[in-house]
Amino acid sequence: MPLIPDTESDKTMQHRRHSGFSMIEVLIAVLILAIGLLGVAGVQVVSMQNTSNANLRTQATIYAQDMAERIRANGNATLEESVVEEWEARLQAELGPDASVDIDQNGDVIEIQLQWVERDAAVTEDGGEETPGKGRSQQTFNYRIEV
Repeated sequence: MPLIPDTESDKTMQHRRHSGFSMIEVLIAVLILAIGLLGVAGVQVVSMQNTSNANLRTQATIYAQDMAERIRANGNATLEESVVEEWEARLQAELGPDASVDIDQNGDVIEIQLQWVERDAAVTEDGGEETPGKGRSQQTFNYRIEV
């Protein structure tokens, strides 16, 4: 009896071999997905740092306006040292221990300078390499009013 190849079963076998995904295709898809998710996570971290820094800047603005109103309420006279020290302690509690204030009054012009340190998303350090989230930069806010 001659063996005749069964063309129907050959087609079925070929169809079974080519259906579905191979393991390498799945691994490549997972790798691409992982790289995309890492990128999204990195953007989220930078966004959170920038939100925190914006909050510090807002607090600095509020504190400078508060000090200006205290000076106006005091009849445009220089405030007592104890008042300034208490205010600076509150400032340091909000903006960090490196925060400082300098108040200059020349006649009718009062200039309030606030300084604090905030974290940068990427700052070049001594080695010349950028280190995300490790950098710190000195910020200065000048508030000038005429009374």
